[in-house]
Amino acid sequence: MARARFFVLPLLLVLGLGSCRGIPTFLVDADVDDDGVVTTADVAAVTACLGAEIPLEPEVLDAGGCPLRPTANACAAADVDRDGVVTFADVGLVAAREDAVVCNGSELLCERRFDDVAYATTHNAMAARFDPYFYSILISNQCSGVPTQLEDGIRGLMLDIHLYQPPEAEFADLYLCHSDCDFGAQLLVDGLTEIRAFLDGHPGEVIAFIIETNSDTAPMEAAIRDDFAESGLVSYAHVQAPGATWPTLGEMVAADRRLVVLTDDGSPQTGCNADGNPCPWYHPLWSGFAFETPFQARTADEFSCADLRGEPGDDLFILNHFLTVNIGLPRFAQQVNFDPLLSRRARACWAAQGQIPNFPTVDFYEIGRVVRTANLLNYLWGQSDGASPP
Repeated sequence: MARARFFVLPLLLVLGLGSCRGIPTFLVDADVDDDGVVTTADVAAVTACLGAEIPLEPEVLDAGGCPLRPTANACAAADVDRDGVVTFADVGLVAAREDAVVCNGSELLCERRFDDVAYATTHNAMAARFDPYFYSILISNQCSGVPTQLEDGIRGLMLDIHLYQPPEAEFADLYLCHSDCDFGAQLLVDGLTEIRAFLDGHPGEVIAFIIETNSDTAPMEAAIRDDFAESGLVSYAHVQAPGATWPTLGEMVAADRRLVVLTDDGSPQTGCNADGNPCPWYHPLWSGFAFETPFQARTADEFSCADLRGEPGDDLFILNHFLTVNIGLPRFAQQVNFDPLLSRRARACWAAQGQIPNFPTVDFYEIGRVVRTANLLNYLWGQSDGASPP
């Protein structure tokens, strides 16, 4: 009985049920300047912010139901224990971790294999409403665009690629867009370049793409390869042989191969490389790499832990957690993105499938707690050494 109480108390703290502010040690990100290692510069940054208050911003929604972005606070990262004020306790937490290498916000994750980590994930990540994306509410699934998502802690991006010719363009090209590109689209190379800029500036972060190709782009591996090459992302792309053991995040950071590209395109990819061979970094999702839960729920009661595509037991587990009634809407996210539903379902599906949900995936991620849920899953994995939590 005492053992059960010992487990429940940290769980309550991670869920934020034990107090309004503050987090367990596991979630302390002492790499204040996001350069991948805790240094005296991080200690100095926190010290310079001593006394700064980091208020909780009230959630204000715009006319479309998206939360307005809070005012930027230069000292927000210095409040490493997230109790609302920068104190000497924050300085001590950072100083105690000096020289630690940090991966995805925690030095402990550096020791963990890629397939043993949860990554907060956005569905149709590119389909965002806020400047500079301006996707129509009729086709958007997120409020803020990909660069902001990454800055907020999203580490898995579902991206759709289409061949599209805008009315003002002379020819068709590859674009990131969802369903009907007339409602919003971004050149693929431009979107990839934004992501490369994030990786350039955050050398301790590992991210993943889950790419959906369509009938117009499935046979266009060579063109997709060219856009990846032009954006500079190929140099970051990790190569994983089917069935091989995944590296740890620390190993991926050390090798500077911090991008995992997964695609639903099951074609042989015979034209991907200039020499006619497949791109080894362009991993087919459903051929031994990943499996997913159903993605067509109209109500929370329709959520399931059953498998849809891929084989249960494959390395990576995609947990689709969004409602779609013809389109996705912020009011649907208001129904399902919050705890206890989100974290409870993630843990239930972990138990049902026998492995951590690597990609808990939501619409309108700023509504609710998907980043905190991913942190919770990573914390629980460490408590149970990978076994599903109670």
